[in-house]
Amino acid sequence: AEAAAAAAMPSKQLRHQVRDDVERLMVNATLLFSRASLSESSWWRRGVPRDHHDSGESFRLIAVPQHRLYVVGWRPFIGQHRCPDGSIVEVVHHLNLFGTSAKNAKQQFRDGVGTVIQTFHSDEHKRSFVASYDRGSRAYHFPRGVGLAIGPGTRCEALVLEHHILAPPCWDFDRQPATTDISGFELFVMDKQPERLAAIVGFMDESMNLKPGQGIVDEVSIAPSQSIQHLFFGPSINGAKKWVPRLAKGTLELMAIHLHTHSFAGSKWFEIVDENGKSIFMSKEEPAGYGPELQSMFNLPDLGWPRLMLRP
Repeated sequence: AEAAAAAAMPSKQLRHQVRDDVERLMVNATLLFSRASLSESSWWRRGVPRDHHDSGESFRLIAVPQHRLYVVGWRPFIGQHRCPDGSIVEVVHHLNLFGTSAKNAKQQFRDGVGTVIQTFHSDEHKRSFVASYDRGSRAYHFPRGVGLAIGPGTRCEALVLEHHILAPPCWDFDRQPATTDISGFELFVMDKQPERLAAIVGFMDESMNLKPGQGIVDEVSIAPSQSIQHLFFGPSINGAKKWVPRLAKGTLELMAIHLHTHSFAGSKWFEIVDENGKSIFMSKEEPAGYGPELQSMFNLPDLGWPRLMLRP
């Protein structure tokens, strides 16, 4: 009953002027945080009843833009809560704002904007990142002249907000059975198309299986080249060819990066290798965990990294 109540709570999308060419699009949702909202286990066993759950997720159809806009940055705003011991905590572990086709949104969110579902089915061609928040991260702005397209005729015709909640260790459901969380994004958008268009590409490793008692181990998550080929090639308009180049110059520039690890990780780094496995670039090892410096998206110059280009 509590989970169903969360589906009926409102969401908001409000536009406010920032300067002549940039506006703020406020995208947020209200979520009931309770023991009943914690139902997540490993992805292949999601929904299987267990004695103890500490996390859960939901997807809400948040908006269907009526005309094309270009996202040039975002700022997260996350609900703050107090544990019985007085600690100020967040119940949101991460937020993702996804874009999908209007058709896909209509098929899954049958009651329209505001509908909440527990599982959002899609593949890499039907769901695209628009904005992302991991616990503690700050605002992000694309480099000047760069933006991400949303609205009619783009890969992001409808916007879906994913809430992933994680119960803080200090939370006591016997003393605090439920609380209301309001979290979301402040999107910075433009009506005019910028000089260059961007896409946010993410990959995750769901095969990690670390046995206890091994001590410190290195876990390597790999995005093989074939997993990003859809960024370079797409189906032809007339169907004459299965795949045609999407890019005039044939290369993509890696402009920003965020490496997300949970607090059990000790450190993290990033590497690009060529088709022969030879290292092209490797970042310096950096601490893992939560917080603004560890979880925020950064443009490469701000990290002191060189310009990095990707090719098929």
